[in-house]
Amino acid sequence: MDGPALSWRERRILAEIETDLVAADTRLARELGSMRRGRLRWPYALLRAVARIPAGVVTVAVAVSLALVVIAAQLRTVSALVSVGVVVAATLLVLFARPLSRLVARRRGR
Repeated sequence: MDGPALSWRERRILAEIETDLVAADTRLARELGSMRRGRLRWPYALLRAVARIPAGVVTVAVAVSLALVVIAAQLRTVSALVSVGVVVAATLLVLFARPLSRLVARRRGR
């Protein structure tokens, strides 16, 4: 920090302000206390968004994945297998997003 250090009185006033802010907003205090440099938040947001997909969409995605697996097994081409792999991976993400989201939220303390 550039410039002169804070006096005893200024440090006391700053501590009082911080105490008032912590008391006013415990969630803010938790966020500020757990901040780390370079923390990625977008995977958690994506997981929460995928977890809100309706059950009907998940059911259709599983059915389509199973149908594509059967078709790819008959075709036996690399492009069919790769496309089925992508669809199955996305379906598994959608299928397990809600439990994963709950687990991550529990581990992060939310």
